Amino acid sequence: MHSIVSFSPAYIPHEEMILDVHGGRKIITRTGMGLDEDELDTTTTGRLVSYFLLIDNDGAEMGRCNVLYRGGSDNSVGPTVEKLAIHRDHRGQGLAPLLWYWVLDFIKLGWTMECLNRDVESGRLMIKVTQLINAIVDAKDDGELISDKHFFYNYAGFGTRLLKGGQTSSTRHIGEEAVRYIKLTTPEELKSTQNQKSTDVMVPWKEHPGPRTCDACSNTPGKALRCTQCRRAFYCDQKCQKRDWKRHKLWCGKTKDQVRTKLAEMGIKLN
Repeated sequence: MHSIVSFSPAYIPHEEMILDVHGGRKIITRTGMGLDEDELDTTTTGRLVSYFLLIDNDGAEMGRCNVLYRGGSDNSVGPTVEKLAIHRDHRGQGLAPLLWYWVLDFIKLGWTMECLNRDVESGRLMIKVTQLINAIVDAKDDGELISDKHFFYNYAGFGTRLLKGGQTSSTRHIGEEAVRYIKLTTPEELKSTQNQKSTDVMVPWKEHPGPRTCDACSNTPGKALRCTQCRRAFYCDQKCQKRDWKRHKLWCGKTKDQVRTKLAEMGIKLN
């Protein structure tokens, strides 16, 4: 029996599911309230959370993803990805797309509540990703490093989150919280999917960009112009790009550590 910890609600064992995936790997999914027995992050205390662990044939962890079901800048109800990363020893093997494929599959098959945002058509689910800070989460086989923003915005179909009236999320920079709306799975589709689905799926690095807002004016252009140097900033047109260059050149193509160093040089206090 598990010992009871001193906060409320008390620790309870998480429901566990094990899935065999491509290459003889496994994904262990644990879902429950409070802390998982292997998780030390107390920010999940008393909150419904799913942990996805990607492990190899020897049981070593290759990557993980954490999904809460209430969170983000507005604390709304719905799947909220707080972390997805591949262990540095296993980067370059195409594991981030594989892990995300099964996390998204879990959400599609297990979530039945539609998005309550009135600006979204009925029957849609809103998935959010928070705390996007340009942290490296994987690498491609050619050595290109992939950050969290790069992955979710350019490979996972997420776009900049807009609130009612066309405003961006008020407590974060427009690039720090991403959103994707998906169609809820019907009972008929669920039954058909379960009968036909194969777990031995190889997921390629395939670009799947979501809608982005202009970094200069926050409008959402039909076809955004991407910075050719870093490929992570988007604009309505060259006019907006030129207007934003004084700000963007400080960060263009830089890693998280380089950005922190630059901020320190500018005398900006870092937490």
